[in-house]
Amino acid sequence: MPVQPRGPFDGKEQAMGRKITRACAALAACICAASAAAAQTGLAPGDLAFTGYDSTETDQFSFTLLRDVEAGTTLTFTDRGWLASGGFRAGEDTFTVVFDAGHPCGAEFVAVMSPLEVLDSTGAPVGVTEGSGLRLSMTGDQIFAFQGEAPTDPGGVGLLAALQMNGPWDADATSTNTSAFPTGLVGGLHAPAITPETNNARYDCALTSDTPAVLLAAVHEPAGWLRDDAVPFDLLQTCGFTCSGACVAPEVPVVEGVTSISSGGATTLSIASGSLGDATGWQWYVEGCGATSVGTGPEIVVAPGSTTEFFVRAEGGCVAPGPCAGVTVTVEAPAAVPGKEQQKCLNTMLGQMVAVHAVQGNEIAKCATGYARGKRDSAADCVDADADGRIARARGKAHDLAAKKCAAPPAFAWVGPAAVVDAAVDASTGLVRDLLGPDLDSILVPDREARAAARCQRAITQAARQCLDARLKAVGRCVKAGLKAGRGLGLEDVAACLDVDPGGRVAAACDRVDGKVDGLRRSIDKLCVAADLAPSTVLPGCPLATDVETTHACVAGGSACRACRAVSSATGLGDFCETFDDGLDNGSCPT
Repeated sequence: MPVQPRGPFDGKEQAMGRKITRACAALAACICAASAAAAQTGLAPGDLAFTGYDSTETDQFSFTLLRDVEAGTTLTFTDRGWLASGGFRAGEDTFTVVFDAGHPCGAEFVAVMSPLEVLDSTGAPVGVTEGSGLRLSMTGDQIFAFQGEAPTDPGGVGLLAALQMNGPWDADATSTNTSAFPTGLVGGLHAPAITPETNNARYDCALTSDTPAVLLAAVHEPAGWLRDDAVPFDLLQTCGFTCSGACVAPEVPVVEGVTSISSGGATTLSIASGSLGDATGWQWYVEGCGATSVGTGPEIVVAPGSTTEFFVRAEGGCVAPGPCAGVTVTVEAPAAVPGKEQQKCLNTMLGQMVAVHAVQGNEIAKCATGYARGKRDSAADCVDADADGRIARARGKAHDLAAKKCAAPPAFAWVGPAAVVDAAVDASTGLVRDLLGPDLDSILVPDREARAAARCQRAITQAARQCLDARLKAVGRCVKAGLKAGRGLGLEDVAACLDVDPGGRVAAACDRVDGKVDGLRRSIDKLCVAADLAPSTVLPGCPLATDVETTHACVAGGSACRACRAVSSATGLGDFCETFDDGLDNGSCPT
């Protein structure tokens, strides 16, 4: 991941600038040289590929550029090992080269360590070098390339390429021979490992003309390298690379992920769609597109301390950086730890959410069963009916308990009893509509017309309701335990509670993973599949439900979504449900 240069005269470039200034004074050509030094092409992983190294006799290595660069472009190389915790191990050597002219994609170079100079394919120096030549060990070593300051990010954000000459990458950098793998690079694509350890090796030049992406994959494939433990290679015998083929521009990326988190929390941002084209990777930034680099690859984990806009675009290869997409991650107030009375209030209201949901679900089931058995002329009002007033009484009880238990309501995660009971009702009615659609008269199957289909339909909707009920109860228990333990009640806390199941009750109802069969799968199998019925024929909301597993995925995902929506509404902590049901921001979790 390239770190954007702060300017042409920062750090080592300052010293280089002073050298140019002195030379210009003598030659009366300062303006021209300073202009050359100011130019800089920012590179990304995949824009540079190592092509060979020699560690016997004269230490040297070779590399090729896989995009055009302008005069003044600066590269830094080091043989210091990469620490598993991030950053380079102390000791060993580092040097920088500043190109005094532009170079095309495919240009090849040899870095000779003593005397230190970087040569082009004709053997001519390519610019100013500063630092210490690398001393490549014959018992294993590494080479890293980067721009700007030495990276310190744990994943290696800022590194362009790496070459492991010590066999497989090591667990950590514990000596001058070892190095951890920087996870911000992509394995063999950006950071090949020559295995086993070999003193001298080089790419065999089997492929020399193609798009930059194809050349990168070929050059950094260790199987295509020649090796010799005793005799060094003549690295000035270059391959003659040319970058060919139409260069496909990248598309605007579409970013997904939870974009509202509690203070101290984290979230994963990922690329949902958008082609790289011939670019070599995704680059993430803050403070503007192309400003401060914070990650590389199709996804990153971010933990901003305050509301922050993140940017991502495709970079590298034969193309200019692609169009940028931005996404704002909102950081909510710190999770609050309510007092005992406020905890009782919150626990009571979550309990009432479960109670109202149960009453509402039972009323829907009773109404639908009556229609299926010919005791009702219409099912149109089954979702909203309250013939015996049970739902109204459940709502009233919730309001009465709120008046008793919430005299001093919490300042955080409190939305009042009306919102809590509405969330419960919406969970039950929403799940039915998700599975069966809005027109129950046309989809509910009467027993007298098709008994097996009617039983299948009722069994699945009943199992879905029980799954939803188990999830809501589990959240209530989890929140209660967290509050009792003194943990806060923020968005991240509640979201985490949707994934816990210490008693295994959610698994028993929704999704067994221990070899047993959950209630949902058992209902689908026993009353639908065993009767040679495709569940999709009675579940318009699950058009792909043809067997146990596809039906389970649809119904269990819908129950998870509705549980999340209910908890989100009942706590007022923000909507984090679009990715909860299936991990994707794809509109699968309806409101």
